[in-house]
Amino acid sequence: MKKIDKKREIKNAITTIIVSLVFVSFGFLIFNYASNEIKEHNEKKSYYVETNAKVVDYNYDSDGLKAIIVEYNVDGLTYYKYSDISSPKPKKIGTIVKIAYNPDNPQESIWSFDIVNMLVLSFSFVFFAFGIGCNVVGIKQFIAIRKIKDNYKRQKNGLYSSE
Repeated sequence: MKKIDKKREIKNAITTIIVSLVFVSFGFLIFNYASNEIKEHNEKKSYYVETNAKVVDYNYDSDGLKAIIVEYNVDGLTYYKYSDISSPKPKKIGTIVKIAYNPDNPQESIWSFDIVNMLVLSFSFVFFAFGIGCNVVGIKQFIAIRKIKDNYKRQKNGLYSSE
């Protein structure tokens, strides 16, 4: 019978379960943050007025990626909104995008679709899934160690023969 270092195996199983709990916890924190941001965005969107905005320029970052700059008009005044997301292939100048602005202060605006927080929310599920997967592995390790330990005790006590 192959000798197994039980202490090391138990330590590995515990480490796996701790890692899984860290990932699940981190996934929960990310999920909670993104959910709150999406809720706030939807609350604003229900009050804000949706309008068309036109891509008029780009804001370049240090990597040469472009973030769009859009303009929109409210009551004859022109306002600008800068995207927080840079891309190697942004929307073309002249493209129409949807934004929503605060009717009490048209300078405050949001993108009609909150892609960033939707991506963050999706990312949280990756952490959940990885954490749950690690937890399953850790539990399986514990079960395997327990079975080996029980079989060893039975063999030692002569409860069954190993052939």
